[in-house]
Amino acid sequence: MQPMNLARQCPTATRAVILLLLISPLLHGQVTDPGQSVTPEDMVEDAIRKIDAGDFVTAQRIYEHVRRIKPDMFRLRLIEGLLLVEMGKPLEALSRLEEFNRSKEAGNEWRGYAAVGRIYQSSRMNLQAVHPLERAKDFAPLELSGRPIKAEIAMDLATVLNALTRTKDALKVADEAAAMAPNDAGIQLKLGKLHLAGQDYSSALRCVERGITIAKAQLRADPFKGEENLQFKQLQDLKLTIHQAQRAANPDDPAIYVELSKSMRDQAESERRIRLLAAREYALEAVNRDPRSGNAQVFLAMLEWELGAAPDALDRLKRLLEEDPNNAEALQLRGQIQASLNTNP
Repeated sequence: MQPMNLARQCPTATRAVILLLLISPLLHGQVTDPGQSVTPEDMVEDAIRKIDAGDFVTAQRIYEHVRRIKPDMFRLRLIEGLLLVEMGKPLEALSRLEEFNRSKEAGNEWRGYAAVGRIYQSSRMNLQAVHPLERAKDFAPLELSGRPIKAEIAMDLATVLNALTRTKDALKVADEAAAMAPNDAGIQLKLGKLHLAGQDYSSALRCVERGITIAKAQLRADPFKGEENLQFKQLQDLKLTIHQAQRAANPDDPAIYVELSKSMRDQAESERRIRLLAAREYALEAVNRDPRSGNAQVFLAMLEWELGAAPDALDRLKRLLEEDPNNAEALQLRGQIQASLNTNP
């Protein structure tokens, strides 16, 4: 039976099914109870959740769909503004977001204020950034999509206040942010930068050391995450900068030169990790193109070991040796990794 004939025989049920089929790809897994219709309002909220999760492609599709069926929804201005920010069009985004923020629709919605504040902050219009960031900090949740969103906004506000030479207010807000997210390396990084700007080198170093400890724990759990590796390098960069500032302030202290030397070595190691990650991506591509290449598999396992993922490297070598038991390079590397694990506490 043709779809059109079926629609004529059972128009109400069939149209409902067709509507659901059209909408469901946009919602990407959103579950709807039988008999419950998906409204444009539901779709708008889903688009915002997609933006929160970093899925801007799906959010854009939902936005376009809702704009066609209900273009007068005021909340669409918020979505459009957030999407324009992601597209690198801050000036276009600003008009939509500020229009939304001025409306009664805004209520306690923090996203528009946070975006406006950050646009002004990135443009160094720090005075204009204060009010929207304060509003965003008041209304934002503690955590969203695994990120300490309130603390991040608070640190942005602290940075703006510090740029306005409101140092006391900046440090107060920054301490609040650190208390809200005590185990976030990024917050410690920003707090360290604030203390460095105020030439409080001991406080800056305490923040950096705590951030490095947190980052190392994250990298032990997942050595391959690019964002965490980059953050680890930024912390080591800041540590080196602090020691350089200490040396400039007190060039006759020999202890500072030792600390400067150590931080330079650690910074070089963190930069090497970034290079190793890039090398691993190429090695993965080689394995994807030729899964039977023993040389590529062994080299990839070596990179994974150097990045601190010995179990991953051993698993890879185990699979290779099951297919090629006499692979000398794989046997040698496996022995080296196992020996290193036995000698480490």
